[in-house]
Amino acid sequence: MTDWPDSQTRAAALGERDYVARPSVDLLHLLRILWFGKWVILCVMAVWIGAAGYYAFAIAQPRFTATATLQVEVQPVSLQDVSEQWPNPDTGVASLNTEVTILTSANILGQVVAELDLLNDPEFNRYLTPMSPYAPRAIRTRLRHFLSGTSEAPTGPLAVYEKTIENLRGAVTANRPRDTYIFQISATSGDADKAARIANTAANIYIQNQIAAKDDAAREAVGWLQGRVTELESKLHDQETAITALISTAQIQEDGKLDALSNAVLALDSQIGATEAALAQLQANGSETVRNIAEAQQVATQLAELQAERTRLQHQLSAQSAGLVALHQMQREAEATQTLYQAYNRRLQETRVQQGLAQPNSRIIAAATAGQYAGPRKVYILALAMLVGALTGIALVMLRQSFRNGVYDVKHLQDIGGVPVLASVADTALPRPRKFINRLGQNRLPALAKAVFAIRSHVQLGSPSKAAGSCLLCISAVAEEGAAEITLGLAQALGQAGQRVLLVSADPDALGKLARGLSLVTVGAAGEADTPNAALRPFAGCSFDIVNTHTCDESADLILTDAFAEGLSTLRARYDTVLILGPPINTHPETSVLARQADQALLCARWGRTSGAEIAAALAALRNHEVRIAGTVLTKVNHRKARRWPVPRHSALPI
Repeated sequence: MTDWPDSQTRAAALGERDYVARPSVDLLHLLRILWFGKWVILCVMAVWIGAAGYYAFAIAQPRFTATATLQVEVQPVSLQDVSEQWPNPDTGVASLNTEVTILTSANILGQVVAELDLLNDPEFNRYLTPMSPYAPRAIRTRLRHFLSGTSEAPTGPLAVYEKTIENLRGAVTANRPRDTYIFQISATSGDADKAARIANTAANIYIQNQIAAKDDAAREAVGWLQGRVTELESKLHDQETAITALISTAQIQEDGKLDALSNAVLALDSQIGATEAALAQLQANGSETVRNIAEAQQVATQLAELQAERTRLQHQLSAQSAGLVALHQMQREAEATQTLYQAYNRRLQETRVQQGLAQPNSRIIAAATAGQYAGPRKVYILALAMLVGALTGIALVMLRQSFRNGVYDVKHLQDIGGVPVLASVADTALPRPRKFINRLGQNRLPALAKAVFAIRSHVQLGSPSKAAGSCLLCISAVAEEGAAEITLGLAQALGQAGQRVLLVSADPDALGKLARGLSLVTVGAAGEADTPNAALRPFAGCSFDIVNTHTCDESADLILTDAFAEGLSTLRARYDTVLILGPPINTHPETSVLARQADQALLCARWGRTSGAEIAAALAALRNHEVRIAGTVLTKVNHRKARRWPVPRHSALPI
């Protein structure tokens, strides 16, 4: 096992952990992301502004609003020659809010529809205008019925009338400014004059309904009072008739005659008392003479007559008293009925007078004039479209950025693995390896040559001192990361520097037919290091030799055999540097065997495509096999985009 420097050991220990992105809030990075996506944001804004402008200037119809103002009369107008007035209107908050609701009730709006003949106005009766089945309103209606599981009801006259009122209600609003007795009725229409007519008509109908309500109440009151007066008049007549009949049938005396009758009864009582005393005296004498007996009989007869008279007068007095009491009761009832009759009759006359003098509780203080322009507010629509477009564009840019988990700069790549980044290579196409090598030999790839020079210097400085040639493994985390271009360029550069270089192609998909020939396994198995075909030089201009790890009929499992290791050792003795182009380490397990045979490893990561997790996994696999990682290379870099790419500021891992 090779003794690595302390920093490299610590980096390897850190690399064993899975790479996890460190969340942070970087406002500058967010601004850079937005600046990078400015054209997306501007394009989305332009689309929104264009659509909003088309709607505001071409589709939307102008709307006008007119307002009529009413005032509640807290003190009603006095009525002349009438003792009663209409009660004061209720000015409570609930009552005023109720009146505001009445202003837009179906009763008021229905009368407005009838007054202005809005059933024949296409603006409010939309059934007059045929609607396309593909119109937004038709689609919305079908969708609503579909979701609710209902079907559209047939449109009869009543349905059309109710729908017209509903449409009118959407155009008419009523409100009350706070802490005032003012009502404002506003109407919105596509015609300024029509808006004023609707507002004024609604205000006038509201006032007329107040007067009509009071007239109806007065008529009902007159009818009720008339019935009560008639009833009381009939009752009073019956009572007076009963009094007259009682007086005539019972021959009830006046109060003075009744007193005389009482006095007569009292006088008889005195006479009876005196007679009884005289009779008692005669009886007390005890004389049995004829005279005394005759006097006693005469006094007894006189006493009987007086008692009979007293009984008669007493009966007459009782009858007269009872009749008089009944008469007085009937007279009192008649007087009460007459009082009620007079009161109701007076109220009836006053109510009849008030029928023509009813006044509304409100009055119009400012009639609606020609409506003012109310919409569409084109500036607001455009401003809102600009805002929505900007937010949508920002959302798209941030969404696009969230799906970008690749590596976009050298600092980011170094922070992920804790190993140095040797070079950043531009996007160099590899259509055909032969053509690519020709361009390398002719120095027609200066950017790649410069990057390869830096890689070559670092690799040569980090190569261990051995008798045999050094072995460098060039791999990538996943496929098509540019490892083939880097390997070819490095082999050409080392060959031009005077070294004997062998490129071992272990990735059958990288170089194709270029490396077809004698396989490394065959050479190793034969043990013939001096065989002329041990190194294959495909064509002139190539500064290195190429050999394959397998032929077309051999599988990649041959890399796992001892013959492969022996053949590689033989070739390392013949060459100064052996470059192994291995398959992606994250997808090909056999790459781990190649890593055990190499002295160093070079990992290639594609700009903007290889994710940090994939790079970390590849580096961890190399460290698990105790391979010294020479560094990483950022390939296929679009320098034009990289200069303005929104790359966050990453904090480097401790090394």
